[in-house]
Amino acid sequence: MDMATLGNPGISYKTHYARLGHAAQNLIPRFLQEVLLYYENPRNIDYSCNKNYQLLCRLKSSDWTKIKDAVNKGSYQDFDIPLIYTILRNIHYTTLEPTNGWDSKIDPQPHQMKTGDDLERCRRRRNKIIHRGNTEVSDQELHDYFDEFGAIASRLQIICNKKNNEFVLEVEDLRNCSMDEDTERKYLEEIEEWRCRSLEYEKHISQLKEHLLERIPSLIKLRKYQEELAEIAVTGQNTIICVGTNAGKTYVAYHIIEDHLIKYPEGKIYKWDASLEGECEPFPSIVRRVTLFFCTPKSLCNHLDEKSKNKIPMDLFTLIVLDECHHVVRRNPFNEIMNYYRRHKFESESSMTPQVLGLTASPGTNRADDGFSAVQHLKCLMANMDVSKAVSCPKI
Repeated sequence: MDMATLGNPGISYKTHYARLGHAAQNLIPRFLQEVLLYYENPRNIDYSCNKNYQLLCRLKSSDWTKIKDAVNKGSYQDFDIPLIYTILRNIHYTTLEPTNGWDSKIDPQPHQMKTGDDLERCRRRRNKIIHRGNTEVSDQELHDYFDEFGAIASRLQIICNKKNNEFVLEVEDLRNCSMDEDTERKYLEEIEEWRCRSLEYEKHISQLKEHLLERIPSLIKLRKYQEELAEIAVTGQNTIICVGTNAGKTYVAYHIIEDHLIKYPEGKIYKWDASLEGECEPFPSIVRRVTLFFCTPKSLCNHLDEKSKNKIPMDLFTLIVLDECHHVVRRNPFNEIMNYYRRHKFESESSMTPQVLGLTASPGTNRADDGFSAVQHLKCLMANMDVSKAVSCPKI
């Protein structure tokens, strides 16, 4: 039999949940398929994804199957919200970046109406609907969801050149249509299937992370004194490692970096030459798709500058290693990096601040002619690097 339309006191709260599930897994994905079609020709999507290093690392085999099918069919009809979001985020990282950034803990606000904001809304609402434990949805909650879906649809239909309010009318039709018991049951079963599949995938990812976190750095075998030099850094604290030439500072740094990569396992190692900047992809694009990144201090400063056309945020990094860190003084580019660091730490609303590791054979004395002045110089260097503990002579 037919269920009553929305607003009728006799309607089931589970019917509301079925409507939400259908919107999250069928209606909104169809809108986003059109958005992806606007940005990427399906005939070329396999090529575009294959040349994006981040997608090569992130996409599952089932995703690649859908991508190859899209090339053959010339359509994205099998793409869901997570896949569309992942592709658009990585291929059009800068163009579609939400107002608050891709990894913001804050939901997009009503006045934030960029396409990236709507893409983020769709992903978050879909996840919230699929993973909610309570299947009973109140009238007011359903109205709030569909009001937001309608607002998203009104903006996306403009991008996709849809006429006659096409997307909005589809949202309103789902909001108000009658739903018989068989249809309701079908939608609820689909939601449960998607939820179980998602939970199974999350469990698999969690197991992989546990396996990775149980690993210990093993690429380089350190000597006992080198392990002691690394002790502070592997706890995540800022520090300076000061030890003479040929004592193996580089090996210690590699050990610390490997430990860091185990804790932050996504990505690969990439080496970048500043002399090639004008000949390769934009600096921000390179930084965002790798985990380990090598460059000159001035190159990094140029892109931390607020006036830079290709500005990158300080919290994009989780670990900064400054070799020859005794240069973190006055107007040296090393100290410019730390100026941006300090400004980010004390003035930014972001809670993410990278760890800092300094390496040097000697911190220097700034030509001090007495012990007190030399100590003051060392304190200044440590303050510039936001370091409270430095390590030098190994324990005997």
